[in-house]
Amino acid sequence: MMEENPKHIKINEYDYPLPDEKIAKFPMTERDHSKLLVYQH
Repeated sequence: MMEENPKHIKINEYDYPLPDEKIAKFPMTERDHSKLLVYQH
């Protein structure tokens, strides 16, 4: 749950370089081998 008021969030703060090879094209065969990035500020 976000504590910050969404009106104060700037979409350009979420712009960062992400190489193509880091983007999943297909789900993992075994789903428990997948990874999830969680960012808490």
